[in-house]
Amino acid sequence: MKQEVEALEYTILAETETGVEISGTLEDCMMLNLHLRTAFRVLFEIETFTANTADELYNTLVEIPWEEWIGADGYISISSYVLNDSINDTRFANLRVKDAIVDRIGKKHGKRPDSGPATDRTVIYLFWKNENAAIYFDTSGETIAKHGYRKLPFAAQDNGIYGRPLR
Repeated sequence: MKQEVEALEYTILAETETGVEISGTLEDCMMLNLHLRTAFRVLFEIETFTANTADELYNTLVEIPWEEWIGADGYISISSYVLNDSINDTRFANLRVKDAIVDRIGKKHGKRPDSGPATDRTVIYLFWKNENAAIYFDTSGETIAKHGYRKLPFAAQDNGIYGRPLR
């Protein structure tokens, strides 16, 4: 994946076992979603913070101006990776994220957005390991391999630039 990102002329700021970090805009996320072949998803960081408990998580997230991005008539879905001693079930962390977002929007607009499992609208991703947390917009929704434009999922496809297309 690193080579793909660099081939698109982005500078890698950090590299982990599971991905790379770059600086960019939401438009850059769209470009990455269209052109990356080996990425699982493209995340847009909203904020990083520390939280030891679900209440600390909620209290931080409810301060983010979600209403600037998500309408009161919107829809959100939450997914996450959670490894925190205070959480026994990832669904509880997802619920606290959802509550913080819809409570904030409800307080500002008098109406709360809907939420559920569908990934065709706003998808929020929580990464929470020990006390370190980050919240993202998941700009891919479904994993990139499921976007439907790949005829052979998980197989690198030739778009005609590199020679003969795969059959």
